Amino acid sequence: MAISYEHIIIIDRPVHEVFAFFSDPDNATAWQAGLVKVRADGPLGKGSKWREFRRFLGRDIETELEVTEFEPDRRFAARGTGGPARFAFAWRVERSATGTTFAFWGEADPGGFPRLGRWIVARAVKRQVQADLARAKDLLEARP
Repeated sequence: MAISYEHIIIIDRPVHEVFAFFSDPDNATAWQAGLVKVRADGPLGKGSKWREFRRFLGRDIETELEVTEFEPDRRFAARGTGGPARFAFAWRVERSATGTTFAFWGEADPGGFPRLGRWIVARAVKRQVQADLARAKDLLEARP
């Protein structure tokens, strides 16, 4: 069973600031709950990889990710290449009347969880994505 989720928010900041914030792995621990540490070998671009260490539903998870699309100030996509679950996500930014529209999409197959518990994982993932993006919006809009 694959989990898919989408979320759209409007952030009262220019497109280039929003894109820079979300594409910088050093910012990720500030807005993603459960993300403990990120290791990247410099700035991200198409083909680059990074590692995430997180705690999710009581489990410690280490994942390697690879950037599959990188269009500055437009679109970013990545996929997990190592870890307990197969997943991919993408987001795009567009100018809106009040700042930037940030549209996020993700899909995962939580293979490391029992079949009957996957609906719990699906609900938890969707709620966490929504809460994380709200936190990122607050952080971005609080900047001077």
